[in-house]
Amino acid sequence: MTTMKKITILIGSLRKHSLNRQLADMAQAALQGKAECVVFDPAEIPLFDQDHEFPAPEKIKRMRDAIHESDGVWIFTPEYNGQLPGGLKNALDWLSRPLKENDPDWKDTAVWGKKATMSGVGGKNATKSVQEQLLSLLKFMGMDVMTQDRAQIAMSPQTMETSDLALTEGVHEAIDAQARAFLEFLK
Repeated sequence: MTTMKKITILIGSLRKHSLNRQLADMAQAALQGKAECVVFDPAEIPLFDQDHEFPAPEKIKRMRDAIHESDGVWIFTPEYNGQLPGGLKNALDWLSRPLKENDPDWKDTAVWGKKATMSGVGGKNATKSVQEQLLSLLKFMGMDVMTQDRAQIAMSPQTMETSDLALTEGVHEAIDAQARAFLEFLK
């Protein structure tokens, strides 16, 4: 009997009904019965401040613990002016830091060696630029990033008008394919 994989989901948008939150919900549905998912919202995370790094705030400890206990991390991000959203970057800054004060090699983090993938919904660029930046950052942080089968969704005109991601053609197929690929990557 195989144990169910654990996946921590980080959502890069702060909006309650963001398209990337909808995409994360679709991913959770695709993973249902195959993986246990825990979602973290960057809006709940305090700004990184090295003066308050040790001991880490309770919300940071919970996020680090969830990621440490998971098999992988799935990040859902929009693209803001061609860049990472500030809330997501802040969460990643916290996650890149050592768990213990005065750690000489900086490899004792919640994410070092952790497997990761990413998806995003955006305009005509379909989050390609931000995903390339995120790929570089996650590798710098010591993560093992799945580079194939990443969902890069350009929202349809109907989605722009209604904020309903389900109206964008092919989105379910793309996220289902990525979920299958990520589960395989986690083996």
